[in-house]
Amino acid sequence: MLPVLVSGNGRRPGQKYGRSPYLQAVHFDDTQARDGDIVPVRILAGTQNALAGARVALTPEVA
Repeated sequence: MLPVLVSGNGRRPGQKYGRSPYLQAVHFDDTQARDGDIVPVRILAGTQNALAGARVALTPEVA
């Protein structure tokens, strides 16, 4: 799982893209993230130029 800084919309509907802490481009499906958000993404595939993943839904911690 990588934290990804959301930069904008991807090419496909419902897709976002952003950058990992290592400045790798990351594409992932998400409809709720806004530009500037940092979201957790599980990496599912990689190419020479980008990573593809899915946003990880965080569950609230129980105290």
